[in-house]
Amino acid sequence: MFKFSSIKVNYLRLTNSSILILSACLLFVSCSNNNSLVAKRVDLLDRDLENIRNFQAEQTTEIASLRRELNMLRGNLEELQYKSQPRASASFNTPESPEIPAPEIPGSKPGFKITTPPPAIVPHEFVAKDIQLSTTIPGNNGELLRKAIEEIKVGSFSTATSKLEELRDLSYGVDWGAVVLFWLGVSAEGELQNSKAISYYHELVSSYPKHERTSTAMLRQGSVLIRERDPETARLIFQKL
Repeated sequence: MFKFSSIKVNYLRLTNSSILILSACLLFVSCSNNNSLVAKRVDLLDRDLENIRNFQAEQTTEIASLRRELNMLRGNLEELQYKSQPRASASFNTPESPEIPAPEIPGSKPGFKITTPPPAIVPHEFVAKDIQLSTTIPGNNGELLRKAIEEIKVGSFSTATSKLEELRDLSYGVDWGAVVLFWLGVSAEGELQNSKAISYYHELVSSYPKHERTSTAMLRQGSVLIRERDPETARLIFQKL
């Protein structure tokens, strides 16, 4: 009887131990499965986020391209309007009525002169702003910057580049140095020297990462890269905006 009881107790102990071991194994497997599921979900989330980033980059690229085309269309329209005005003026002075003057523009002053609009490549919104900025720059540097921007405004990119290159070293490290690099990039675009434009914009972004003109330089750099058939690099730049 004693032996039977002892065997029974040992059997129960063994059974309990087996149950504990089995439970521990099941718990470990369950945790492993849960960890595997969590890892898979994290991977799926990472892929979804990457897809969203790629989609946003593509949309940004398309928006930048559309803005570019819109600016070019606006510039072409302004140029057509300018070219059509002398013809309209001449049509009033026909041989039959040579003394009829051309109509005056309401509110215009004597000697009012129509000026040629800036080329489409020139960002009109920064011309007046940076000319005003040039008045705050001491010495001859401000005057040199103003003249360079005015040269760009009328499409004299080569002349503007020589002035801006002169300012480039003088403005290194100061806040308005970013403006000099920006207009160097615009001028290079105007001369169809896209590789130089990309280099100038890159220098601006690297040297002045927190400047207010940096984001615009990145947009223009990306647009130039698209024209150079490098959309992948453009996409990486747009992702940083």
